[in-house]
Amino acid sequence: MYNKGKAFEQNDDSINGIEFYQRALMLYKGDYLSEDFYNEWVTPIRNYYHRIYGNAYYINGKSQEQRQ
Repeated sequence: MYNKGKAFEQNDDSINGIEFYQRALMLYKGDYLSEDFYNEWVTPIRNYYHRIYGNAYYINGKSQEQRQ
């Protein structure tokens, strides 16, 4: 969802891009494999998904701010 939103945004279609960012935000349910917090192999994957969530959250918020 995030990559589709990014592709729409790069093609100057921010309305559809925001829709996909919002879908990505709905999919995020917290840290990936949070019960395995101390397993080192999970850390890069967990950070990757957390970073995507943060970017989608920021872009969505920026879009909402511009609409007002």
